[in-house]
Parts: sequence; C-alpha cells; structure tokens
Amino acid sequence: MFKTQAISLLFFVLLFTACKKYPESQNFTILTPKDRFARNWILKSYEKNGVTTESPVADPVTLLFKKNSTYSKTIVVGGVTAMELGRWNLSSGNANLEILPLDSTVIQETEILKLTTKEFKVREITGVSPITYTFVVQ
Repeated sequence: MFKTQAISLLFFVLLFTACKKYPESQNFTILTPKDRFARNWILKSYEKNGVTTESPVADPVTLLFKKNSTYSKTIVVGGVTAMELGRWNLSSGNANLEILPLDSTVIQETEILKLTTKEFKVREITGVSPITYTFVVQ
C-alpha cells in the first residue's frame, strides 16, 4: 500500500513540476495556450533596455484574440483610432506567438514569457534591443 501511494505522489509531483511551459507562468493549468489567449487584452506596459514604460490609459492598445486564429488590434493615439486585423498562431511547441497582419507578408514572432487567463507577457525575438510587452485581460 505504501509503495502505491509513494508512486502516485511521485507521479503527481513530476506532473505538476514538468507542466511549466513559460518562464513566468504557473506550473499547471487545464486550459490550453490557445484557450488562454482567446480573450480581450489591453497593453499594460512595455520594457526596452531595462526601462519599463506604463501604457497610457488615455491612448490604449487593445488586442482581441479569437479561437478561430484571427485577431484585431486597436491603437488609440491622441484620440485617433487605428485598427489592424490579421491571423495569429502558436509556434515552436506553443513557446512563441506569431502575428500576421492581413496587409503584410511579414510574421511578427515573439517568445511567450508568461501566459495566464489574466496576463500575458511576450518578448520580441529579433532586434538589437528587443521589447517585452505585458498585456492584461480587459
């Protein structure tokens, strides 16, 4: 009996410690990464060269990811609204987020650092000074 309980305990410890997919996320969730992304988000902050800048409330950047792999991005600057539509995808074993605007052939790929139902954080993969973006659920 003790041996069975010990094996069960070991199995659950390994399961919960092995499920950590992203460096800053919790160890375990029953939702798939796609399910966690599929919601409305607002840019909270971005970091470049170690300097974090909070996103202005008056000029929000919002993202709506849908489960059908489409997205819309809305940017408000000085009261003027711009919208971008496109497709999104998870790549590299769900470790990266790919964005493809409809009016572009260039895929914007970022590394996922954190992904929960309330917050996600991604870092640009290319560039001399990659920017890290933090979004929270809207």
